[in-house]
Amino acid sequence: MPNLTSSAIICAWSAPPSDPELWLYSLPPDEECRCLNLRGRIADLGLSMNIFVVVGSRMFLLGLNDALGSSDKYNTYIEIKW
Repeated sequence: MPNLTSSAIICAWSAPPSDPELWLYSLPPDEECRCLNLRGRIADLGLSMNIFVVVGSRMFLLGLNDALGSSDKYNTYIEIKW
């Protein structure tokens, strides 16, 4: 497991509609960017994830699950375990 104190997590979406991808960026002196390859696993869930949130040391993707009803507010989340 990389040293997270010298790293940053980047969450990005390509041109919509798309699923988010997470990247681990190691700060200098390493200065490398590594894809965490989560996009496919997120896409397989069939959810529309729209926001990336960090609360303390926990990371979440927030989005919509049409099966739960209302599409005017976020009604589901995925916690990214690291």
